[in-house]
Amino acid sequence: MQKRNTQQRRRAIIERLNHEGEVSVDELSKAFSTSEVTIRKDLAELENNGLLLRKFGGAVLLPRESSELSSEKVSTRKIAIAKLAATLIKDHNRIIIDSGSTTSALIPELKNKLGLVVMTNSLHVATSVLEQENEPKVLMTGGTWDSQSHSFQGQMAEQMLKAYNFDQAFLGAAGIDI
Repeated sequence: MQKRNTQQRRRAIIERLNHEGEVSVDELSKAFSTSEVTIRKDLAELENNGLLLRKFGGAVLLPRESSELSSEKVSTRKIAIAKLAATLIKDHNRIIIDSGSTTSALIPELKNKLGLVVMTNSLHVATSVLEQENEPKVLMTGGTWDSQSHSFQGQMAEQMLKAYNFDQAFLGAAGIDI
């Protein structure tokens, strides 16, 4: 394949990733006749833009969360829980929203809250909160991606949570460990 400019190459990487589901630095380097360092920079930038998830030696598509449910698919019980929980949140509160469908049901209820700071371990929660018109500040825990819970976990995530003070935490049942 002939050399392309950076934007064209990055678009082609995303197209290949969408088609194949996973790409390696080595194969991309050969396909685009460029160095592995350049490909790693491309993958880092694409990850920063939320278009892929880097892994050792390459990248994969961002996982689709089971909690990416439209409101009509979320049970009325979960919506009721979310509405009640939202009444506890005041403007300018600092809150944690865990991954999961019940906690995700809280997001539409935040649309009238001002100045929120939201920490989450979920890509879905982060992007959904950022779509709010009132532009809350969003913090991600970081850590190790867990494909079963569709969230970041581990020591790094725990350290990030310890570094801040929050007013409330909204956790899914999977977020509780005796």
